[in-house]
Amino acid sequence: MIYTDIDKYLEANSVGPATPTGVTDLTVVATSGAFDIITPGHIELLRTCKTLGDYVVVFLNSEMSIKQYKGKHRPVKSNKARAEILDAIRYVGDVVLFSDETPKGVIWKLKPDIWVKGNRPKDEVVELETVWANGGVFISLWTNYKQSTTSYIDKAASIHCKETGQKMVSDGAVGFGPGLPYDTAIGKAHQPTDDPEEG
Repeated sequence: MIYTDIDKYLEANSVGPATPTGVTDLTVVATSGAFDIITPGHIELLRTCKTLGDYVVVFLNSEMSIKQYKGKHRPVKSNKARAEILDAIRYVGDVVLFSDETPKGVIWKLKPDIWVKGNRPKDEVVELETVWANGGVFISLWTNYKQSTTSYIDKAASIHCKETGQKMVSDGAVGFGPGLPYDTAIGKAHQPTDDPEEG
């Protein structure tokens, strides 16, 4: 299921994660991320999470949270779209949105048995002490897939530039000349319009 914040999740699952069998004495595995454009690396991460325990909770960075550390042009997809895609993946039990820059607060409230992060050395995991303080186990998973969401966005923008003759600018965006806005998701010009229903 999808929950808009950790408090709603805990309220709905006061005796443990809701499951079809009603079993509550579970090993809960949790992870977090933007999951903006799902890659094979994401699937490997989620599949591994499922093998480590009984139930997987994904803490999904909200749009506001992502903009704090990835910039104003991200994410590509809305909260609703990213959450629904994750919820459809068979390894995922629940999806919980959070708006903080780091997942420390949601970890403190859920207290997962196992916390998993992909392709991240231990000294870069800012929430590590919070996991340990709550008696959890931290696992750093190094996947075989190195393509990131950013690399896919950059490639799509690059292809668009080659096809249209436009130029690339920083952060994977497509330039349209001085002062013109752009859409970093698909490299499509957002041209000014006189129609108030458009634009």
